[in-house]
Amino acid sequence: MFRAHLEGRDHPHKSRQRSEELDFAQVTTRLRAMNSHFLTLARRWTKAELADPVHFAFVGGGEGRMTREDILLHLANHATYHRGFVSTLLYPYKTKIRADDLTIFFKRCLAKHRG
Repeated sequence: MFRAHLEGRDHPHKSRQRSEELDFAQVTTRLRAMNSHFLTLARRWTKAELADPVHFAFVGGGEGRMTREDILLHLANHATYHRGFVSTLLYPYKTKIRADDLTIFFKRCLAKHRG
């Protein structure tokens, strides 16, 4: 959907839910291609182009407007939103889950790198 928004074209999606399931290999292939495409766009656009507003219609109805930069940030952080939401849902059950803060992630990466 957001690729179509960034490219100024319509998309066929009428719902936020997929009509059919994809197997893991298909998801992996599509995600890699999509990530590569977005990286290419982000590298190509100037700061001024990244600040350009993109107007679109939400699938659930209503008009939206975000800058290209905001759309790319949304896409980059999309999975972190869901991960945080799952953590919030699990908190009352006193499950033993690791902290999912970005700073904790960086701390672990640094420790592994120094390792």
